Amino acid sequence: MSREPRAGDGNRVPTRRARPGWRSILIGVLIWCILWGRADLRTVVGGLVVTGAVALLFPLPAIRFRGRIRVLGVIRLVAATLVDLVVSSWQVAVLAVSWRRPVRSAIVRVRLRTTSDLLIAMIVELIGLVPGSVVVEQMRAPTRVFVHVLDVRDRSHLDEAYATVRTVEERVIRAFGTDEEIAALEGSVDASATGPRTDREGDR
Repeated sequence: MSREPRAGDGNRVPTRRARPGWRSILIGVLIWCILWGRADLRTVVGGLVVTGAVALLFPLPAIRFRGRIRVLGVIRLVAATLVDLVVSSWQVAVLAVSWRRPVRSAIVRVRLRTTSDLLIAMIVELIGLVPGSVVVEQMRAPTRVFVHVLDVRDRSHLDEAYATVRTVEERVIRAFGTDEEIAALEGSVDASATGPRTDREGDR
């Protein structure tokens, strides 16, 4: 079972490869030393060689942050995430001890409203951070996430899981999105409040 809104695909700007920075190298060396359990000269030099080679041979694409940090949005995002952690942990614990009731799961397919790689990464991490849900696949164009959720007994639970993913996306956009993304978000909220939703498609 899955749900997905019908929306136009956003235009993407081709990403360039980022040059390895000294911070990335230092973090790689630190992780290398932690893995080996020591920080002598030979280990540090080996970490520099390995980390530098990996950074040069397998460069990551540069991620451009076009939005701006909104303090109030960040506070709301952190507070809501903490609440979700507590509530979801309790729900998963109840499911674990309710062994007599079969637990059905489902894959929810959601078309995201943002095309920012950075925001998409935040959304995916926040969804996976909450117990009971995990992103099993993410498509870049069009921007979609496939989320595995627990305890989906009927259509209302499927709608709730779909709305949860959209809510996480909205929180991230309101905390770090661009003015255009927030304006589009306000437009989608107003449209959904004036009439029935026609931008979703249910697959059985």
